[in-house]
Amino acid sequence: MHHQIDSLVYLNRLRYLPPSEKLLFTIMLFLLSYLGGRFVQIILIIWLFIWIVVYAGIPWRFYLQLLTIPLGFGMVSLPAIALEIVWSDNLVPINFYFSPSGLIQGAELLLRAITVSSSMYFLLLTTPLIEILEVLAKLGCPSLILELLALMYRFIAILTETASNLLLAQQSRGGYSRRSRIITSLGLLVTQLFKQSLENYRQIVLGLNSRGFTGKLRFWQPIPYKSNLRYTLEALLGYSCLVFYAILKKSG
Repeated sequence: MHHQIDSLVYLNRLRYLPPSEKLLFTIMLFLLSYLGGRFVQIILIIWLFIWIVVYAGIPWRFYLQLLTIPLGFGMVSLPAIALEIVWSDNLVPINFYFSPSGLIQGAELLLRAITVSSSMYFLLLTTPLIEILEVLAKLGCPSLILELLALMYRFIAILTETASNLLLAQQSRGGYSRRSRIITSLGLLVTQLFKQSLENYRQIVLGLNSRGFTGKLRFWQPIPYKSNLRYTLEALLGYSCLVFYAILKKSG
C-alpha cells in the first residue's frame, strides 16, 4: 500500500498545484471538521471524495480502502463510549446496556474521525512529503522537526517493504501452514526485521555522508507549480458556504 500511495502522490492530477495552497486548504478543512456540525461533516466527506477521486484521479476503491482504517479504529472504540455499566442488588449484580446518548456521541465521534481523515488524505494523496516539508521550512519550522519527519517517513517505507518481503518469503516456505509454526515464524520475522532495519539505517548514514551531508537537509523544487483558478474559486466558494451555514446553525 505504501508504494501505491507514493506512485499516486506523484501521478495525480492535482500534483502541479502549489503545495502551500493545498496545505492551507487542508488546515481550513481540519478546523471546519472539528467545529462544524453533522451536516457540515457529511458534506465535507462528499466534497473531499469529489476532490480526491474525481479531480485528483485517485482510484475510488483504494480511497475507500484507506477510509476503512479510521472507520475500524472508530468501531473498536465505539463500545467503550456507548456501553453503560450499572450495578444493582439483583441476581445479576452488573448490567450492561447501550444508552441512546452514548450511541449518538459515538456516532458523532466516528463521523468527525472520518471527516478529519478525509482532510488528511487529501493532502497526503496529492502532495509529496518533500513538498510539504519545503512549505514548512519556508514558514520557519525548526530544521530538526523537518529532518525527523523526513527520516521517519523514509524508515516507515523501509520497514513496510522489508516486512512485506520477509513475510512473503516465509509464506512461500510454508512458515504459516500450521499453528505450531506461527509463533516461530513471527519471532523470526521480528528478529530479521530488526537486523535489516539496522543495516538499512547504516546504509542511509553512509549514503548521506558520501553526498556531503552537513547536518541540514535541503529541499529541491523539481517541477513548476501553477495555480488553477477554477479549483481556487470552488475551494473558496464551497468553504465560505459551509462556514456560513455552520455560523447560522450555531446562532439559530
